[in-house]
Amino acid sequence: EVLIEDFSCAVKRRILLHGRMFISAQHVCFHSDIFGLKTTIVIPMRDVVSIRRTMTDFINPSVEICTATERLLFASFIFRDHVYEILCELRRIQSHYEAIA
Repeated sequence: EVLIEDFSCAVKRRILLHGRMFISAQHVCFHSDIFGLKTTIVIPMRDVVSIRRTMTDFINPSVEICTATERLLFASFIFRDHVYEILCELRRIQSHYEAIA
């Protein structure tokens, strides 16, 4: 699988866990290793139901990715709108392929 782009960001759990988001045509992945607390998230693009821009704690630009079973909030992007546009375009392409398959 080819990596399209990766970004420094944080996933919101009880606290914001800083790490990196990796985006490919088929998956959105996140990995964090803070003080030995490892967090790995893999979201297949085919499972994404919605993507939206949000604000975390009123000041932190973030992106919310929803699947049928979970809502994930990724924050602390330097260029949140760029990440959002990439994710929306990949979701649009995935929806197109699902429609013709």
